[in-house]
Amino acid sequence: MSVAGKTANDSRFASRILVVRLGAMGDIIHALPAVASLKHSFPGSYLTWVIEPKWAPLLEGNPFVDRVALLRRGSFRGLYESWRDLRAAHCDLAIDFQGLIKSALVATAPSPDRIYGFHHSQVRERTAALFYSNKTVSHSNHVVDRNIDLATAAGAVNPLRTFPLPSGAPEGPARRRFRSRLAAGGLACQTVAVGSLPGGGVEPSPRCRDSIGA
Repeated sequence: MSVAGKTANDSRFASRILVVRLGAMGDIIHALPAVASLKHSFPGSYLTWVIEPKWAPLLEGNPFVDRVALLRRGSFRGLYESWRDLRAAHCDLAIDFQGLIKSALVATAPSPDRIYGFHHSQVRERTAALFYSNKTVSHSNHVVDRNIDLATAAGAVNPLRTFPLPSGAPEGPARRRFRSRLAAGGLACQTVAVGSLPGGGVEPSPRCRDSIGA
């Protein structure tokens, strides 16, 4: 079906995007540029990122994420409510950056028209690739670049290499826990604004870039 020159399966015109990267800290940080590239490439789109609650502070104030959806797996009720909420939110396009069966299942929840993921040879759990309608083979060495390759396959253009990490001062227990995790992972650093980056993103300081291998 075509509408005003747009085909129903054309990812260039996605208006509702679901991103799945549930954890952990370093993996989420490595996915930030790819997600920024997706949002930047689909003007007017509504982007939802599904994440586990303990990692949600990493996405605080992210200008490229419209909604943070929490996957609560700590109890049956929490999991049911999370799944119900996802099922109620139809999306055009889902991208699974994690490559696990659980993350692939989450990507199917809102009944997207297309699900993008890595080829079965490049995911931790090969069965996860069975859930993808579009499988991508990345030839990049660094995980940041591999994630950008997947975003590009899903329709992202002009990739952004930006890491929009939270920049505010400590704000309550959640923020303190977040900073403790950064310190434990060798990422206890401040982010610095880079005004020339598209979308007004922020980039980690040199010490932080070294820590995450960017």
